[in-house]
Amino acid sequence: MMLYCGICKKNHPGTYINTGRHGKVNIDCLIELIEKLLDKLEKVNNV
Repeated sequence: MMLYCGICKKNHPGTYINTGRHGKVNIDCLIELIEKLLDKLEKVNNV
């Protein structure tokens, strides 16, 4: 099912969860976003 993702601002297939505030969010995009945030945290902690 093609839905609009609130994170990447694109329509693409996949599993979506309704977050309420940001609309529907693709789980794959959400995982990518969390991984990027964790990488940034690791860099900050290593400084």
